Amino acid sequence: MRRVVLILFLVVGCLSAWSTAASIYSFDLAGVYTVAAGGTVSIPVYLELSGAELAATQTDQGLFQAGVRLTEDIGATTATSPAYIASIGDILPNNTDFDSTFALSTYTSSSDVALSEQPTGIPGPITTSGQPTGRILIGNFVFTAGALAGETTVFNAQDPDPMNDDTITWGGTVLDPTGVGSVQIITTAPISPIGVPVPAASWAGLILLAMLGLGRFRRWRRL
Repeated sequence: MRRVVLILFLVVGCLSAWSTAASIYSFDLAGVYTVAAGGTVSIPVYLELSGAELAATQTDQGLFQAGVRLTEDIGATTATSPAYIASIGDILPNNTDFDSTFALSTYTSSSDVALSEQPTGIPGPITTSGQPTGRILIGNFVFTAGALAGETTVFNAQDPDPMNDDTITWGGTVLDPTGVGSVQIITTAPISPIGVPVPAASWAGLILLAMLGLGRFRRWRRL
């Protein structure tokens, strides 16, 4: 009996070791976004799979669950008026690849948010339409820029809960990223309304029309 228990333990241990994998979080624009001070910018966050992780996801019929947590990197942020996520409504799930019924948004603070999602059923997502193979959109996060131009805010994308499995395939392969992906939000000067210049020829035409109108007015007064 003890031998059977030991064998089962070893088998489970081997399966657990095989089912744990690595993946990364990624961003568009090389993770650097510019936005006018006080403005907003929507930033998509992706789960990116390759190699053995991608092969396992394809074999396991896609993702059963995916998640991400975004927190401000206090050490890397140089802004005195940092960018932030204003409300839970600024966390936008991917309702195309996942089922909105199972989307769970967590708003701890304006600098600490999370999103977890599940698909409707098998097969789960492996690649978001329009993206390279293995790149899956988790969701979009709308940031409000700080009030001062020329400042940089850094947010890190990371595993929502290191104590639990948050990104898993239907076959049980754990894909929780072990590292972090970073995005920079750089504020620029607010955009001011710019008047449309009037060509010199147009000004000349306007002056001529004004002179003709004035001449007619004078003739009318004489009558």
